[in-house]
Amino acid sequence: MHLAGREDRQFRDMTARKTRRAKLCVFCLTRLAHEVEHVLPKSWYPATTPQTVQRVTVPACGICNDEFEKAERAFAHPLLMALNPDVPHAKSLIEKHQSSWQSRHAPTEEEARRRDDRLRRIAKDVRYVLTPEDGRAYPRLAGRTPGGLHVTVSPAFQIEAPVRQLIAAKFVRGFHYKEHKSTLPLDARIAFFWFDQFEEQVAADVRDVLMAVPYNERLAPALRYRAWREEEYALWEFVLWEHFPFGALVLMPASDATKG
Repeated sequence: MHLAGREDRQFRDMTARKTRRAKLCVFCLTRLAHEVEHVLPKSWYPATTPQTVQRVTVPACGICNDEFEKAERAFAHPLLMALNPDVPHAKSLIEKHQSSWQSRHAPTEEEARRRDDRLRRIAKDVRYVLTPEDGRAYPRLAGRTPGGLHVTVSPAFQIEAPVRQLIAAKFVRGFHYKEHKSTLPLDARIAFFWFDQFEEQVAADVRDVLMAVPYNERLAPALRYRAWREEEYALWEFVLWEHFPFGALVLMPASDATKG
């Protein structure tokens, strides 16, 4: 009886210690974090990533992990299709992405069918838009408007707004937690924007301040990022694979912005 009582106390003490160590998911702030999540997805690191680069992970719940995995696929696919193959660190990412829908190198017939299905889904998602006259090397195809006017068009993909918002929230909440060891309030508003919209979205004096902040290079060449913070809001810039700059504007809830 004495031994059983001691073991019971040890079990209770161990359970209490585990409970004290348990953390909430840094993204939803409601569920316990039984997993870790790579803030920058593992598959987004190119083969040229130095061995010294340490992947950034944070505590997360399974539900958030699953939600992010779907958003990451939807976000990365159009960008990977637009990577410049002449950039050395882009080559491995392009090859890995292409192998996911090229059936001729599939190891089995079943995998070849899956890749063919994936290619058909990609083809359905293609949209043809007027080719911008900005000097970039877009694929240029002959097209015709409904009125019969001959135009030059380029294939394009659209990233839906909810997907963009999820990626912005994941990056901001994940990197904020890693840097400050604290979570952003759940009601902090995080808005995604492409950096070619920077001048439209952000006042000139704020842009100048952000541009003076040095990039955090610890995940390069996969990702460079920087942030400028005030009590009421924060502004983040992310540059993915040296190709795609995008940003996030964070508006803090009034109760947190006015503290202290």
